[in-house]
Amino acid sequence: MTHATATLDQMRPGSRRAGTADLQQQAGHVGVLGVGSMFFTGLIGAYVILRFGAPGEWAKPNVVLNVPLTGIKTRSS
Repeated sequence: MTHATATLDQMRPGSRRAGTADLQQQAGHVGVLGVGSMFFTGLIGAYVILRFGAPGEWAKPNVVLNVPLTGIKTRSS
């Protein structure tokens, strides 16, 4: 009987233990959001540095990718 009452006390909104799980979950969400934003910021930053820091002209995408050939290959499958 004591175990059941202790569990009930923990589930009440005024209890200390009820709020810690929510706080930990929120902290986890903020951490994942922070890691994702840092990753994509680094990725985009590296692209910008590479794109504007490289001398000369870059290859034209339509020459390198050969779009008509790619379209035919994906269509036949």
